[in-house]
Amino acid sequence: MNNGPKISIITACYNAENTIEQTIQSVLGQTYENIEYIIVDGASTDGTMEIVEKYRDKIDVVVSESDKGVYDAFNKGVGLATGDFINFMNADDYFSTNAIIERIALYLVNHSHVMLLHGNVKAIDEITGHWHYRGQSLSLRDFEKGQMCPHQSVFTRRELFNEFEGFNLAYKILADVDFTIKTFKKYEEYIEYVPIEVAHFRLGGLSSSLQHEKNMHYENAIIHFNHFGNIPDYVKYSLENFETSHINSTYQLWLESFIFEKKRLENLNNLRIVIFGTKKNATYLYHDLRGKGLEVVCFLDNDERMHNQLLHDIPINSPSILNEAGVDVIIISIERFDVAQSIKKQLQQRFKHLKICTWHELV
Repeated sequence: MNNGPKISIITACYNAENTIEQTIQSVLGQTYENIEYIIVDGASTDGTMEIVEKYRDKIDVVVSESDKGVYDAFNKGVGLATGDFINFMNADDYFSTNAIIERIALYLVNHSHVMLLHGNVKAIDEITGHWHYRGQSLSLRDFEKGQMCPHQSVFTRRELFNEFEGFNLAYKILADVDFTIKTFKKYEEYIEYVPIEVAHFRLGGLSSSLQHEKNMHYENAIIHFNHFGNIPDYVKYSLENFETSHINSTYQLWLESFIFEKKRLENLNNLRIVIFGTKKNATYLYHDLRGKGLEVVCFLDNDERMHNQLLHDIPINSPSILNEAGVDVIIISIERFDVAQSIKKQLQQRFKHLKICTWHELV
């Protein structure tokens, strides 16, 4: 397709020698031709720029200088961009297929009213093998409740950055959330969600690092209060319980059980177990159970996108299979104690013949 929109892809990076090459190759390998590629490096001190130089003749713009963080780098890239739409694909991320930009461009050609398009990303933890999908159809009301769309899947009309004066550098972790809310507040009817996997996202970046978690919750609270005059309930919960939450105290007990080899889980021997949930906590639980020689039959998830796929080589199914599957125990892996208890009550009403417990009860 030669008559589609020009798409500027901006990669911000700093000391990313282990991942930058895959990002670059995923951009340069796209079948869509009308792409402008911009790399903004924050004066890396490792081998990042040596890798970038290998591809220098195929990259439209390369900048390497100190900056004030990832959103300052984004703003620099936007200032250099000439495309109709802009996408941000950082050095820990990469496009799902070589034809994905062509699919996005075709959609934009057929939906010329679109100001912002977003889709799905596959979030991957390469250490544990855990993965899950992020992305869904969203309304402004969803943002008010605390939902977000992953920036790797977002394609934004360039003029919006001029209108909203780029990313607000007061936010170090969630400036893209602030920007997207601004866009939804003014242009919600011109925003489209496409249910396709746009990119892969490596867990472990700034927003998913534990040491930044509390700052992220604070930023989230400020952003939502500034835009909506309230703070989502889950953000309030996270802030109020960050230091002494039931989750953290239970994790400590779980860790101690490994260190001191406490006897646990004997009552699950010879039983067929399913794990409800597929987030990171489900991975921890899976490895713990398997390490004790227990049988995990499958994972359960309400998200249809997860069905008929594998996590740790174990199938992911709909909870509806419990009506016919030969299962003895459901273990709920949801982190928050109150949410896990609520799900437990719902499952107990539907499946009275099964043993049902939360992960908190096992430690």
